[in-house]
Amino acid sequence: MLAGALGPAMLGVAGALAEGTIAVWAGPKALADHIVPALTRAATGAAVGPRHAWSPSHRCV
Repeated sequence: MLAGALGPAMLGVAGALAEGTIAVWAGPKALADHIVPALTRAATGAAVGPRHAWSPSHRCV
């Protein structure tokens, strides 16, 4: 399941409970500087595997 998350609280939820986030309105810089690190921190804190950020217009991790 992917969650629509861009803000800190929802990225925390997405990183801990979902497979990742759908970042439709985020550009490459926001993905690299904010979204992917927040997902990674939340997933690490929840002791779950890597999460994904998906954007229809940008290739993401």
